[in-house]
Amino acid sequence: IRANAEAVLEAFKVPGIAVVAVKDGEVILAEGFGVRDIATNEPVNADTLFGIASNTKAFTSAAIATLVEQDKLDWDDKVIEHIPEFRLADADITRQLTIRDLLSHRSGLGLGAGDLMIWPNTDKTIDDLLAGLAHVPIQRSLRQQFAYNNLMFVTAGEVIARVSGMPYDDYITQTFLQPLGMKNTRVGFSNIPAENDNFAVGTIEYEGGLHRFPLDYLEDFSSAGAMASSVNDLSKWLLTQLNNGVAPGGERLFSQGTQNTMWNVATPLPADSNPATQFRGVGLGWFLKDYYGAK
Repeated sequence: IRANAEAVLEAFKVPGIAVVAVKDGEVILAEGFGVRDIATNEPVNADTLFGIASNTKAFTSAAIATLVEQDKLDWDDKVIEHIPEFRLADADITRQLTIRDLLSHRSGLGLGAGDLMIWPNTDKTIDDLLAGLAHVPIQRSLRQQFAYNNLMFVTAGEVIARVSGMPYDDYITQTFLQPLGMKNTRVGFSNIPAENDNFAVGTIEYEGGLHRFPLDYLEDFSSAGAMASSVNDLSKWLLTQLNNGVAPGGERLFSQGTQNTMWNVATPLPADSNPATQFRGVGLGWFLKDYYGAK
């Protein structure tokens, strides 16, 4: 693992990475490689925060799952039941779109449709984003085909806020980060404490060299991609996933049946030509495939 990590630094022209590996319910490696900031040459370690981008979506899906388990909503509730002003450009899809559709990239919107409302930065409120969705062109019928879309996960975050009665980041913190002891993880770069300077600073490759390029870890992507975490923290999330929703400390965060729901194919994808992979698909916040018979 260490040799591969070192090779990655050169192959991908990045100054630093962090790696975690678990086996049989134990962390066997949590380590940093390279540096977290090319200006200071401070090393990456197992507590260095990185933007985890769309891995945030698994937390969003699991948060919805906990609300389902609390009987506060259902996977197949219509979105407009919880956000009455929600509109897409197609009235029929607006009426029919469910929470499950939000989480499985099958809304009828095109690939990345609406991303320019939040990329690279925005001062738009959630109300502004919801209003803007009504003007984003629909590309195909509901549930016809996979097309990756971030704004549907931003919408799912707003469902969580309205159903739980607290902001998305507070719900994620109380439901997952605190019980798991993920003490350094934050939803949003701006929420990293000022005294914590152990975070990776972005770089850009230009004219044959790496240049410092600070980023805010997709903060405006909210429930679609705004979390910052470390491998020490993510090891606890990983162990929970591999133990059917039971945290390393023994607390059950969601049921095995709920995890089965998140890890079953909702939207099929074409299988690879590689004979090692017989199926591919999208679950709820997860991509799914098999590799030589292992899911």
